[in-house]
Amino acid sequence: MNKIIILGSNGHIGKIITKSLAIKYEILAPTSSEVDILNKKELINFVSRNKDSIYLNLSYRHHKEDTPYQIYDHNIKMIDNIRDASQYFNRLIQIGSIIENTTLYNDLHSGKVSLMNS
Repeated sequence: MNKIIILGSNGHIGKIITKSLAIKYEILAPTSSEVDILNKKELINFVSRNKDSIYLNLSYRHHKEDTPYQIYDHNIKMIDNIRDASQYFNRLIQIGSIIENTTLYNDLHSGKVSLMNS
C-alpha cells in the first residue's frame, strides 16, 4: 500500500484525519517547516521524492498579523504550486476552500470588495 502524505496535518481537521488514517495506513505528515508549500521548488523536490504516495491536501495558511488579502494571496500561491507540482503526484485529494475562513470570503460575495482594487 502506498503511504498517504497529509499536507496541512497540523490544523484542526488535519489532526483528526491524520489520527484516524494512521490506524490503518502508513502516514507521513510533514510540517510547513519540513515542506513549505509556498516554495514551489521545495514542494516539487519533496513530491518528486515521494511520487508513489497519495497526497491529501488540507493546507490553509494564515497568521494573526496577515490581512485578508495576504491570507488570500498565500493560499492562492499554495494552490498554484500544488498545481505546478501535480505532474509528480500519484494521486491528490484536495479538501476545503482556500478562503473559507477569511472575512475576505464574505466581502467578496457581498460585493463589498473586489480583488481588482486591492
